[in-house]
Amino acid sequence: MAALELQEILTARETRSRRIKSFLVRYRLPLIVLTLNIPGPDKTPKWAEQVFSAGIRVARETFSPLHEKTCRASSGFEWYGVVEGESLSLKKAAVGIEEAHPLGRLFDFDLHVPDAPQPDRRALGLEPRRCLACDRPAHECARSRRHELDELLRMIQSLLDACGSDQGYTLQK
Repeated sequence: MAALELQEILTARETRSRRIKSFLVRYRLPLIVLTLNIPGPDKTPKWAEQVFSAGIRVARETFSPLHEKTCRASSGFEWYGVVEGESLSLKKAAVGIEEAHPLGRLFDFDLHVPDAPQPDRRALGLEPRRCLACDRPAHECARSRRHELDELLRMIQSLLDACGSDQGYTLQK
């Protein structure tokens, strides 16, 4: 896939936002949204679909969605799951997946609830997510572009290699 233009990224975010609002209005229940943390302009590399499928599997096992939808946007893969539960418990489960699953560092689970702010890690008393390449908060490194794309992609490749051999994943590179 070619590099995403800024307008494509903004359009994809706007579309995702509208889709989230639509789910919240229609179902009046919490919504789990899964995307992948993929640095760089290519948001759908060869390995991403398999990682995304692993994320959907664990999301289904953890949250038992009442309704779900999967999309492939120019900005990457998106999964939406309408769930039941208390928001902090749901957020805690989502963070648990991100921290414990072998591929969890690549998963980005967001929780949206009707008529309430989106719960975050701070609501659970947790630190922000850590960078793939160092121990700093990921958002700081991403914003400042502290690490070269090649370095981040090597970190991801190491993670994929470890999961492929240790966890039985067959990941295309």
